[in-house]
Amino acid sequence: MRSRRFFPVLVLPFCMIMGCGSEAVRFNNAISSTTKDLEKIGFDLGKEIGLSRGNPGKLKDLYAKAVKDAMRVIDDGKALKAPKDENAKEFREVFLEYLSAEDRIIRHDLGRIVDMLKYNNLSGVQAALQDVQQYENKYVQKLKTAQAKYAKAHGITLLK
Repeated sequence: MRSRRFFPVLVLPFCMIMGCGSEAVRFNNAISSTTKDLEKIGFDLGKEIGLSRGNPGKLKDLYAKAVKDAMRVIDDGKALKAPKDENAKEFREVFLEYLSAEDRIIRHDLGRIVDMLKYNNLSGVQAALQDVQQYENKYVQKLKTAQAKYAKAHGITLLK
């Protein structure tokens, strides 16, 4: 749920004008949209936690809302159907691993961090955030690699 993991698609301009978005492009864009939605939830949670750090009840409510919102996005992402080719199947499998990692982060790791904030355990929060970042980056990198392979196979140009 960090800003460095955006990887949207830039479809050739003539395709956008002509409306020739292929199933492959739509699938890629749906995955990209899911990652953006999860990132926004994480960003918003972090911002609101910063404003509410001294209010344990508010922290609990913010976290509960973030879990609810993230689970909706994760469930929608799991429901995405891949086009019928091997590259899409592989991309979807890595995407599902990524979603499982995000599920763990939102349900467990961030809950633990919010609990630490309730007790003003800032050193614990910092260490936990570093662990979460390292864990998440592993899955983000796998997803970026799978996306690059998928994009190459389908002639999709990715923005960095």
